[in-house]
Amino acid sequence: MKKRIIWVTMSCLMALSLVIASCGPAEEEAEVGVGEEEVEVGEGEVEVGEKKVVEEEEVVVSGEPKYGGTLYLLPGLPTYQFDPFLNMFISCGYQWISVEGLIGGDWAKGPAGTGEADFLNSFGGRMELMTGWLAESWDIPDDETMVFHIRPGIHFWDKPPVNGRELTADDVVWCINRAFEVPTSYFYSFTMAGEKPTSVKALDKYTVEVKVKPEVLGMMLLEIGDRLYIYPPEPTEVYGGMHDWQHVCATGAWMLGDFVADSSITYVRNPNYWQYDPIHPENRLPYPDRMVCISFPDASTMQAAFRTGKLDELGMQTYENFELFMQQCPDLEYIQTYPDMPQVLVGRMDKDLPFNDIRVRQALNMAVNKQEIIDDYYDGYADMLSYPVCNAKVFEGIYRPLEEYPESVQMLFEYNPERAKELLTEAGYPDGFKTVVQTSSAGADFLSLLKEYFRVINVDMEIETLEGGAMMGVSMGRTHKEMIMAITKSSVPYFFLTERKEQMDCKCMVDIPGAVEVYEAISRAMGRDDEEVIRIVRDIAPSLLASAWGVWLPVPYTYTMWWPWLHNYYGVQDLGYCNQFAHRTYLWMDEGLKKSMGY
Repeated sequence: MKKRIIWVTMSCLMALSLVIASCGPAEEEAEVGVGEEEVEVGEGEVEVGEKKVVEEEEVVVSGEPKYGGTLYLLPGLPTYQFDPFLNMFISCGYQWISVEGLIGGDWAKGPAGTGEADFLNSFGGRMELMTGWLAESWDIPDDETMVFHIRPGIHFWDKPPVNGRELTADDVVWCINRAFEVPTSYFYSFTMAGEKPTSVKALDKYTVEVKVKPEVLGMMLLEIGDRLYIYPPEPTEVYGGMHDWQHVCATGAWMLGDFVADSSITYVRNPNYWQYDPIHPENRLPYPDRMVCISFPDASTMQAAFRTGKLDELGMQTYENFELFMQQCPDLEYIQTYPDMPQVLVGRMDKDLPFNDIRVRQALNMAVNKQEIIDDYYDGYADMLSYPVCNAKVFEGIYRPLEEYPESVQMLFEYNPERAKELLTEAGYPDGFKTVVQTSSAGADFLSLLKEYFRVINVDMEIETLEGGAMMGVSMGRTHKEMIMAITKSSVPYFFLTERKEQMDCKCMVDIPGAVEVYEAISRAMGRDDEEVIRIVRDIAPSLLASAWGVWLPVPYTYTMWWPWLHNYYGVQDLGYCNQFAHRTYLWMDEGLKKSMGY
């Protein structure tokens, strides 16, 4: 079977990537019970499970979609709750798969269609790559108004108390108002007071008008149009909320069929789903009968399940794991990608600490031998530059190689400890200084490497390791003492989440010069002028890097793999702005191929 490798990027969670990297290949015996077979994996084993080998049978891959079969995939985000208005939506992971928004990425422009986008790093601020979902179209008639035209003929799932009725503008208005009015909702908690909609109303049965302040128009178009999932009001009116999975009702392709906490979620095909395959317009989606999303207790068990064909796809793998998989399972399809959240080491700049001086921040950057990290720590499987965007297809108009940046940027990536010492002396620290960085156990190993680099310039960085939950609290609450390993959200650089102090992801705790102004300029242009959005991000990139608000670090490649019986999958993660798992609507299975390969 022909293999393929594409040098592009995808969206993933750096935290999970680090956990998997630290676990590596299975070292302890693990049991996997998925489906009817039980597989045991021992240390160093290459032969796993009871693989049935079908001899003298040609493996034929069909190019035409097939109905039927069952997908076996990971859940994506965990599901602990079911009502995103009463809980943080990140704990309602099911909705990323089974509930829909008003707009999203255009599958016809992705790798299955015209190839204009690969949807590995969101949509790059390019609204030309978006299309209508529940809203068949949208307008921006003036600087403070967005209008969504709801697609007629879409029905909610046929289950009480909604009973398959048609989606209308009133449902959308109810969802928007509830999202911004209920204190437990993500939109209420993480949207600044001045950014909330000023008016939401239904103009008729299929038209919704939303008014916002002009400086946040574009961002609210994304938040309301793409991130906000649409539910009917009846479950809330009858049950007081969607407290139980059986109370959930939506319009999506995948209906909740069963839920076992910390084990699995089973989705069943929505027989009355509104969307047809844009590549095969005669075919109503989705294709498989079921999708089973399985949770695993650890990385080793998950990897064993994938090796034995009990998972159809596996992402966020390190190069070491990828290399081992390809030795054991040479028929796998794969793609090399970047993590969506590259790491950066950050010191607080809102306290009387050395990091307030740019010369200190420059010195810390120059003390780290970044090329050595690429060559030795990552065995060459990493890139030097990933901020403010990585070298992804969707950012072709923004990304530039390091050699095209000014000297004020290039020097931050050159290993020069002697010049770093001089900078510290100029900043008033001729003997260096002491600091502390807080981290979870998963990040301690890499920070130990940085600690040794800093020691050369007389900076003593103490590593304080916290339990996972405590570390999450410190990170989300931004209560770190001095330094912390943070992330940059490279797929949405236009939000400036790490450079605006009111944002939770801003660990330096100050506004980086120019960030607020360009954020507002981009929001005015978003949805109206793609080229202007690209130009603004491209033009500010040098000053963001030169500010050295963090220690810029190399970004390691990650790997996504899937079995050849999983069709119409290209490593896609973000189908639009915030639709990390919506691509599952378009997948199909070749059960005959799977059987012929002995699985």
